[in-house]
Parts: sequence; structure tokens; C-alpha cells
Amino acid sequence: DFAQLQLNEPIQDIAPKMVLDGIISPRIEEMYKFIGEEIEKSGFDKQIPSGLVITGGGSLTVGMVEMGKKILGLPVRIGTPAKATGLVDEIMDPQFSSTLGLLFYGSKNIIDDKRVNKDFNRILKDLSIGNSFTKVKDLFKQFIP
Repeated sequence: DFAQLQLNEPIQDIAPKMVLDGIISPRIEEMYKFIGEEIEKSGFDKQIPSGLVITGGGSLTVGMVEMGKKILGLPVRIGTPAKATGLVDEIMDPQFSSTLGLLFYGSKNIIDDKRVNKDFNRILKDLSIGNSFTKVKDLFKQFIP
């Protein structure tokens, strides 16, 4: 509460959305400027006319896409996992796109050991059975020591 600060000047109540917007918007802008600089340094700035795909839970932040288009001058879209057969709908969300991508990449490209590959595919199969978010949590608990 502002009254507890004992300031000499009267302070108007500020809407929480305004406070949040005043904190988050400048950080999003800084982030996109940094991304633009890194793309330029890499030399790929003229080679990505199709734009930028953002993923993860942060991609759902209000204004992320619009700010990216404004700062980078490129098309920006939110990436969601491709519809994978049998997976519960709860994880077909941008916040799970990197995780699902890594799981599928690992199942197809990294694992050579037949026993490990069999176990990994069993985990993916178990994930597709049922319609519960608990299955996803249980999957990740298997990887935590």
C-alpha cells in the first residue's frame, strides 16, 4: 500500500495492468532488439524472410507477436507442437513445444541403444494413453533424480 511509504507527494493508485505493462513491455522490447542484433551478427538477417517462430509459455505474453513484428520488421508467429498422434490435448500448447520437439528428436535421431530406445518409445506410448495431464507430469518425474 502506498500509504505505508510515507511519501510527501500524493500518489495516485496505479492499475496493476499498467504496472505490469510498464515492466514487461520494455523487457520484451530489449529482448527483441537483442535477437535482432544476434540475427544481424550471424549474417542471416537477409535469409529469413519467412520470419521468426517463438515458442514456450512466454510466447503467450500479451503483445509478444506484435512487438516482435515492430522491432524486427519480420513476420512473427507463435509455434505450437505439430499434432502428434495420441497425445493429450493439454500438451498441444506453445509451452510444451520445445519439450515435445526434443522428445521426438531424441526418439528418432539420438538413441542407438535398442534397450534404451525401447524404453523411450514405451514412455512416449504411455504418454499417449489416457486423457490426463497427470501422465505428462509422471513422464517428467521419470527424468528427475
